[in-house]
Amino acid sequence: MKFLPLTLAVLNAALCLAADAQSPPSGSSGQGIQFLPEKRLAPTRRATTNPELKARLEKEKFEGFRKEPGQVTHWDILEHSDFLAYDGCYTLLPKGAVLFLPDRLASCKVAGPQGQLVLWRDFSAKYRALIEPCEVSLEEATGKKIIDPTRWETLQKTDRIVVAVLNRSPISVASSALPASPSSAP
Repeated sequence: MKFLPLTLAVLNAALCLAADAQSPPSGSSGQGIQFLPEKRLAPTRRATTNPELKARLEKEKFEGFRKEPGQVTHWDILEHSDFLAYDGCYTLLPKGAVLFLPDRLASCKVAGPQGQLVLWRDFSAKYRALIEPCEVSLEEATGKKIIDPTRWETLQKTDRIVVAVLNRSPISVASSALPASPSSAP
């Protein structure tokens, strides 16, 4: 045990000599003190002390980000959602996602949460006899393209709640994307 520090010191010296013996590749940096510039200048500024740093932090307290003029400060999910409810369960949909609501199922579209919240995927799978998902493109959702009128008539004939989906998730559809027909809007 007495020779352990001495052995470690000898081993360390041997490793340092072996590392110095290897010649570094030319043009590389970060290999040791011999690659530092010969005329190193002393730091020009004094290091900041802890009391100075604390005083600066106290002086420059962060009060949050500045709000942009006209920025919305409150967003209400209930205000921007439609609700479908059936058999004690309900799901959230973005406003404008319900494309067609038959008269016999008008009571399924409710004003607010009623019952137990169920995710869209589970709700649409559980009540697939009531819901007809209508896969739309992004162009159709934004109103740049109109939904095909023959497809729209077919969807209305299913007598189910037609919900616009993009990649199987509900999406709002601009009213300009719906073909003109007397019973097109819910």
